[in-house]
Amino acid sequence: MTSDSVYLYSRYDCFVFSCKVTDDAPPSYSKSFIRDCVNAKTQIFWDIEDFPIPDGLDPESVCQKIKQGLDFRGDVSISVYYEDKTVPEEVLDKYRDARITLHPHGGKSTRLDNMILDILLWSMDNPSDYYHPVNLVVISRNISKETLLNNVLQSCTCTEYNVVVVLPDNFLSQGMPPLPGVNSSWLWKSLLDGGEPIDQSLIDPLVDPLELVDLSRDPTYYCEVCDGPRPTGLN
Repeated sequence: MTSDSVYLYSRYDCFVFSCKVTDDAPPSYSKSFIRDCVNAKTQIFWDIEDFPIPDGLDPESVCQKIKQGLDFRGDVSISVYYEDKTVPEEVLDKYRDARITLHPHGGKSTRLDNMILDILLWSMDNPSDYYHPVNLVVISRNISKETLLNNVLQSCTCTEYNVVVVLPDNFLSQGMPPLPGVNSSWLWKSLLDGGEPIDQSLIDPLVDPLELVDLSRDPTYYCEVCDGPRPTGLN
């Protein structure tokens, strides 16, 4: 992670996601929660280098397929991340025409860092709770046990976001690492083809959903107010 990324993390006083379990917290997701999610606002973070648009489709049609597949009927916003200078301008124009926000960055690690930062900042402006949920959808190959993105998604799940992840089509056959306790998971092709989400019993959760998750204890997180751990290798 770059020093600029760390600085952006530290700009917000003691910004820490944590799971807070109270006596009156609903014990599980009910039908009313699921119904509220259908009509809630949705933010999609999509790495198009990891999940490019299939041949024969364009950004507008893929966006419609994603919305229809997830069956989210509220306001949907989409942000895409791509390697700068690898996508032709005429293709970028099609994304703009589909009202998609573009985020050009360098290599994979830079795209991932910036996606994480954007998720954190977006969540501060769009708080979610059990009775007024917000949908968070992440389309990226870097959703696995050893990544900070994993911690962020786990924390969002614990703080009542409806977290949905989209996975590579070979996820189940390749013995991929376990996922965080997200609300639902989809294979890319299945989502676009109008299929069903993955049976969650096939995916081992990373941690107990009631376990405290504190990003200030992650070695890549630094808070200049509470003097949390600073990343190694930075001046």
